[in-house]
Amino acid sequence: MAIRLVSIRATQLGIFVLFIAISGAFGQYEESWRRVSNGNVPAGTVSGGALLDGTPIYVCRARYRGRWVGGRLLSNRCYIADGRRGRSETNFEVLVDGAGEFRWNRFRTLDYAIPVEDDRYVCRVPASDEGFVGELSNGRCRYAVGESGESSSVFEILEGREMSADVIRASENGDLNALRAAIRAGQLIDKRNSVGRTALMIAAEKGSDAIVEELIANRAAVNAVDDEGNSALILASREGKESTVGKLLGEGADPLIANRSGQTALTASAANGQEDVVRVLINDVSFTGMDVPNSINAFLEAARNGKEDVIEVFLESGMDVNVEDSGSGRTALMEAAAGKHGDTIKVLFSKNPDLEMIDEQGFSALQLASIADSDKTLKVFFEETGRVKQSDPEAQRALRAAARFGKRDSLEYLIKRGVDVNSKDNYNGFSALMWSASEGHEGATELLIRARADLNAVNDQGETALMLAAAHSKSNTLKELISAGADLNLRDKQGRTALAWAILHDHDDTRKELEKAGAQR
Repeated sequence: MAIRLVSIRATQLGIFVLFIAISGAFGQYEESWRRVSNGNVPAGTVSGGALLDGTPIYVCRARYRGRWVGGRLLSNRCYIADGRRGRSETNFEVLVDGAGEFRWNRFRTLDYAIPVEDDRYVCRVPASDEGFVGELSNGRCRYAVGESGESSSVFEILEGREMSADVIRASENGDLNALRAAIRAGQLIDKRNSVGRTALMIAAEKGSDAIVEELIANRAAVNAVDDEGNSALILASREGKESTVGKLLGEGADPLIANRSGQTALTASAANGQEDVVRVLINDVSFTGMDVPNSINAFLEAARNGKEDVIEVFLESGMDVNVEDSGSGRTALMEAAAGKHGDTIKVLFSKNPDLEMIDEQGFSALQLASIADSDKTLKVFFEETGRVKQSDPEAQRALRAAARFGKRDSLEYLIKRGVDVNSKDNYNGFSALMWSASEGHEGATELLIRARADLNAVNDQGETALMLAAAHSKSNTLKELISAGADLNLRDKQGRTALAWAILHDHDDTRKELEKAGAQR
């Protein structure tokens, strides 16, 4: 097995020298690449198509910036793509298929793809007059058109014979003997499938510990990630593979790698309710304490998804029940309330959470439960835990929130609990009826009227619910208020009536209703 120097990089830990073994599919087909001399193309050179005039196109590769780049041979020059530029090289190699094994096929998998070098493969983009041969890299076929470098997500891949052993397939099937045979045959241990997953990632997700151990023993890349940014540890954690998670951590798997969705191993396991894995990750020596952002995010993710068993693990480990999300300002109790997770709320109440905390939008946990429109969730606060009384200011704020957002189930429950329907917000003096009327929530307005809400109560500006409905063009709630007997001619602090507000804002709908009812300007 040959060893080749790929790169030398400076890192915080010193100089990092990367070598790669030329093995696997790359090693298997390396002898099929032949250098061309004196313009003589060897017999059996793989065809990439032909021009309309019959000029043949062949598969080639040329050295550029220290690596092989795949391209097409035309008129004794190898055309390759360098980003957005096209290049032509006179020193190159062609791919020879002496046994007639190679075929162009629509791309489905990399299992039998012919490598240009390492993890880049021979591909072509069929065109109306010719085939543009290039190399597959990062999901696109990259090829040259004259002096321009192009790429396409629609392409064909050049495939060889099916190998008797394959690390990807062995990992998918949990076949240890087949895996060992593939490794002995020289396959790349970190070969990837069509979504960028290595054999280790596949085995880790399945919890195939014997496969994982064999791959690690053969120096599989523990912290490699797939096309979505998932590492083997994230995949194993998400699926609750506790034993596999422990093995990966023991081999240096990084628990703080985050995928494209921002999930780490801990947040992924927490969101899926994998409490045993969460416990393993929390106890891992890589963590410096329960205040790290990763653990906070995982705790809140568990609350958001109603995973009370995971919540218990975090609380037992010393997590502060009132910890807040750095962006939304929400606590675990708020997330559980917004998600209607009653059982999770009960677990959180065991640590006496602060009910008066509010998020960045100004909503408390009880208000969020009310906005979620779940009387069952509200019952947890009022009845099952007894943490909230109907006379509490927080209960009144929850009722006004239900009215503001038109949440009838919550509003009906809170009214039945005896919460004051005429309480007002401290910052603007709005009552529940003012909120429902101004937002056009007819059902909520009906409930409040039946509950004997004060029709003529005024806010800090002296405005009534009728004025607000008129000013906001809410003819449906305006009709309800008129029918219930709201005073048509009250004036606010600016001296305006409901009709004056409708005229001021050119709202013909509410103006006509008020004039029909006999309102004065």
